Amino acid sequence: SLTFTLDGTVGAVCVATPVSNTAFVTASSACSTTTLISSATGFTVAPPVTSISIVKTRTPANPVVGAPVTYTIVVTNNGTATIGDLIVVDTVSPVITGVVTSQAPAFATPSVSQVVSGTQYEWSASGLNMTPGTSYTFTIDGTVGLVCASTPVDNTALAAVTSDCAMVTQLDTTSGFTVSPVTDLTVVKTQSPVSPSMGEPVTYSIVVTNTGVTTINDLIVVDTVSPVVTGVVLDQPAGFTALVPVQVAGGTRYEWTGSGLFMTPGVSFTFTITGTVGSVSAPTTVNNAAWLSTSDVCGSIQIMTNATSFSLAPPVPPPVGKIGKGNMIIAPNTFDVSNPSGQVKFHLKGDPGGVAEVRIYNAAGQYMGTIPVPLNAGGVGVASYDLKGVDGYIPVPGAYWALAQGGGVNDKQLFFIVSKKK
Repeated sequence: SLTFTLDGTVGAVCVATPVSNTAFVTASSACSTTTLISSATGFTVAPPVTSISIVKTRTPANPVVGAPVTYTIVVTNNGTATIGDLIVVDTVSPVITGVVTSQAPAFATPSVSQVVSGTQYEWSASGLNMTPGTSYTFTIDGTVGLVCASTPVDNTALAAVTSDCAMVTQLDTTSGFTVSPVTDLTVVKTQSPVSPSMGEPVTYSIVVTNTGVTTINDLIVVDTVSPVVTGVVLDQPAGFTALVPVQVAGGTRYEWTGSGLFMTPGVSFTFTITGTVGSVSAPTTVNNAAWLSTSDVCGSIQIMTNATSFSLAPPVPPPVGKIGKGNMIIAPNTFDVSNPSGQVKFHLKGDPGGVAEVRIYNAAGQYMGTIPVPLNAGGVGVASYDLKGVDGYIPVPGAYWALAQGGGVNDKQLFFIVSKKK
């Protein structure tokens, strides 16, 4: 027997291809020649499958203005064909700034071009020998830039591959995210006490908080205070300048300005206005609301605070010559303008060890001053009020009255008369 063998490699086909083989033998002797044909053998060669997947991820999923963002693109040969050429294209929104790319070692840095929807990055390589199961990774790193309105940020990647028999294109379908405007402030106005009376102190507090995601550098705060509030004192954070008060129709306008503040997200600034509630001659509502402004590259933002208010009624003195309810007395009940001491003496009775306050008003209801009156262990307190300087250095003849509160002395009223010496 003689054995003959043929060895080879099945080549590439792009369509299903039957491969058959039949041998024949011719033998000769001195007498004759014989030819034989072998049985046929064969098989069918299936074409390789060209298939890829492209998967893109975004980290973090919902970045905000000023935050870093990374797109990662992974292209994998999922077919049975070896891929020779690969192109990967990703178009990045103009909202993403400071882009830096990286790629698999077989690829050079991408070409960059400007297109309608942003910046296009394209990687390409040929002669790869990208066998089935092989993956290549590409990354795009950047920072979410400033937006002045809610802005969708889309990103779609594309991969195109070529094998011996086919070219396949695959799109990534990852959804985008939305960036919101960055500059945002909240402002809260409070008044303490809630219902102050004439002669009492009142404090307005304005708390401004950066609730956005970027740093605020410039801020203006304006508050117009009713003319009923007198003796105003301001307080403000470092970095702010209080401008000269301006008289306006609604009272006195106070304004603070600050620049170069570096007011980072979450930081709050507090401004206070403290004064004394003056007298009124008619029922009066004292309103107050502040206004603030800040600006950035998108423009300016103006915000009004919530309003605060309280109501005042003019005091009504008791009838002339009548001593009000309670244990408040005065001696003498008239005052001689020639008396050099110029004093009126009050005797109060209330809770032992308490402290009462006596507020002095003239007949028109104007607040003149307050006297603290400590009460002794017996609940008795004595205090004097110097009438000099009331309506002038020497008091003019007229009616005055007092209101005592606190220390167990509850709303005790007294009317007294300043008279000329007879």
